[in-house]
Amino acid sequence: MADVPGRQDTAASITHLVRLLRDAPKLPPELRLLDLCTGTGCIPLLFRHELYAGRDDVELRALGVDISDKALHLAHWNTERAHRNTAYARKGQVQLIKADVLINPYADAVAGPLPLKAALNHNGLPTHWDILISNPPYISPSEYWKTTTRSVRGYEPKLALVPPSQPDKNDTQLGDMFYPRLISIARDVEAKIALLEIADLAQALRVAQLARKRGIFDGIEIWREDPGPTTGAATDHNGFPVCGEGNARSVVCWRGLGALWLGKANAVAEQDDAWRLFQSYPGSLFLTLQSELLTSLKP
Repeated sequence: MADVPGRQDTAASITHLVRLLRDAPKLPPELRLLDLCTGTGCIPLLFRHELYAGRDDVELRALGVDISDKALHLAHWNTERAHRNTAYARKGQVQLIKADVLINPYADAVAGPLPLKAALNHNGLPTHWDILISNPPYISPSEYWKTTTRSVRGYEPKLALVPPSQPDKNDTQLGDMFYPRLISIARDVEAKIALLEIADLAQALRVAQLARKRGIFDGIEIWREDPGPTTGAATDHNGFPVCGEGNARSVVCWRGLGALWLGKANAVAEQDDAWRLFQSYPGSLFLTLQSELLTSLKP
């Protein structure tokens, strides 16, 4: 049964990730962080705080994305407040934009918020990001009433907890709705690390399988509430390492240089990694990209 992670659980995952990055070799001069379903913007602000608490040779560029105007208003307020009150306010940058991450960027245009790819282009923002983090809505409609407390339902907008209803999906599929798109976006922005918050171990294993089937990651593991290095050896669940103590809270995927940043095995060669990404696109799109590439290489 799913339960709703508190902010401390999310903070533990982000803090652990950033502490690994603080000791990482070969970080780029500008480290780009993309936070999807950013809500009140706490994740990019915490990431910046933790990064600059131990490292000052990297310029952080963080972008929070959400579909909710109310959430973005709160995120702007939190960002402005952090600028006034923290020692790291003038280091790095945190930006916020509105976009719908569920829309296929190659589908026909519809009314409403722009898909992520179009929103990035519209705002003159980079299309490639080093790290993707998301704490998306992941609670199915039935689990919402079974597992959330009254205080959570009164404080958190339902939009932030429960994916939009679709009549052709069952309860489990609704709870998992965001993850296929998030994994596709991780590929499209060429993220070296993706950290996806989840509800419980069952959902984590489903998401990890989705990521494995995409065939672009060198490693995938599941982090519990306390994923720190002092919590003992990882256990194995269906072929995935599960690290830490407590309930499962995050699925972490890495590729290329992300392996070095996390202290894992040697990174795959850059050319091999790029070719693997290229081959992961659907057939028709793959052929289109291949044709465009060949055309661009002609003298």
